[in-house]
Amino acid sequence: MDDKLIMQNLLDCTKGLCTLLNQSVIEANDSTLSGDLKNVLSVFLTVQHETYKTMQDEGWYPVEQVKMPAINKVKNKFSSASA
Repeated sequence: MDDKLIMQNLLDCTKGLCTLLNQSVIEANDSTLSGDLKNVLSVFLTVQHETYKTMQDEGWYPVEQVKMPAINKVKNKFSSASA
């Protein structure tokens, strides 16, 4: 398994864990449990971000820079659809 695939798997797993932890925080009835879950979620959000940044730095997660006219076009499309 190459480094890119390992990092992609790590990113996918941390995204899934963050989703589960977030839902657990929302549904926790006990304030102590909720606080603990928030702390764990914070740690995994940091890991997720660091993994993403590492992948981006290595060129494994390219991000396209979108120009403002394209953003405005989509914005206008959804603004007119909701009116």
